[in-house]
Amino acid sequence: MTFFTQGQLEAIAGALGDTTDGLTNPEIGFLFQAAKMVDPGAMAKRIRIYNAFADSQNTKRNRTHVLEFIRQAMSPARYSREPHR
Repeated sequence: MTFFTQGQLEAIAGALGDTTDGLTNPEIGFLFQAAKMVDPGAMAKRIRIYNAFADSQNTKRNRTHVLEFIRQAMSPARYSREPHR
């Protein structure tokens, strides 16, 4: 099975946790629940997402939950009221 590399996880977390255009902290918490991931708690958004991704991939020995988080985060329906995002 293929895993995301550390660099890939950092890049994905950086894009999704971007301070200006990325997800909000409440959205991140919701997505962790939806993807059945452990929320590492309050910290910078990109670090929070990266830590959750790394923990999930390392403990579950697959990238399924990381992919689910990304799929949910990138769903066009999520942004129908905020198309600029």
